[in-house]
Amino acid sequence: MFRKLSGENDCTMRFNQLASGLAAALLLAGAAYAGDSPIPTGEQQSPINIKPSVAVKGTDKVAIYYPVNCTVTLTNTKNGVIGYSGGNRDLPQSLFLANEWASLQGKVSNCSTPWITLNSKAYNLVQFHFHVPSEHTYNGVKMPMEVHFLHQDPSPDADDCPDPSFTTWATAEHRHHRPVATLAAFINSGNGKEMEKLFTQPMPASGQTIMVEGVNLAALLPPMNSFYTYDGSTASPNLSCNWYEGDKIQQLITGVFPEAVHWILSDSVLSLSRESMAKFGALFPEGNTPRSIKELGSRTLYINRQ
Repeated sequence: MFRKLSGENDCTMRFNQLASGLAAALLLAGAAYAGDSPIPTGEQQSPINIKPSVAVKGTDKVAIYYPVNCTVTLTNTKNGVIGYSGGNRDLPQSLFLANEWASLQGKVSNCSTPWITLNSKAYNLVQFHFHVPSEHTYNGVKMPMEVHFLHQDPSPDADDCPDPSFTTWATAEHRHHRPVATLAAFINSGNGKEMEKLFTQPMPASGQTIMVEGVNLAALLPPMNSFYTYDGSTASPNLSCNWYEGDKIQQLITGVFPEAVHWILSDSVLSLSRESMAKFGALFPEGNTPRSIKELGSRTLYINRQ
């Protein structure tokens, strides 16, 4: 149930190696955008390998405010169109992106807004989704699955990202600029308890949705007594930074995605039955983890206990 770390499935490599006319068309269309806009340095990319032996004791604090009785709408985003802004040029790249980063995405309704705080800064839940196998690795090993709960700063300047000219990203006065806080957890086989509710119905076909009622959202989360934090990027092309004027095709070509995320990875592993894992895996038989592991570089991986 574990996979050794491999960089062979990096989306950039896969994108460039596609034998279809779509790849060539995208590269030609995207070439015009290279150099048009400021981009991050590429030294703060995600996902990374979680290596406990290099983690430094941190002081980050996380508090979770999730309701216990919600309706979850699960959407199979495969074959959908994400980030489509109109025009024939945009459509092929949007279709490619939607398929390459397809997942089972959950959005919450019929309850109060779920939110967390990271060092007393509030972030509201936007959506959660799953990856098979895991995007991050633990000591170089991929886990069977990973779940991401993506939260965004609700303040009016939430689109602000760290200025790419910053050279000391980890300092306190700069860290708060990141508008996204993603709470992640590895998933191994076992009794998933509340999470099993999400997989009891037949899984939605491509582009379709199902509704799951009466979900205790708080019970989906792992214990947060011990967790890792690091500053990184979105793991898919994204337009979440207001200073980043390039489109998603430029991000694919450069391999640099917006460095806008505080990553919070629980040290506890969630469980999900093999049957539920198989249901999810059948939706994405080739997996839905297109990015390879990125170097930690000069960043610090923190281990926090509370």
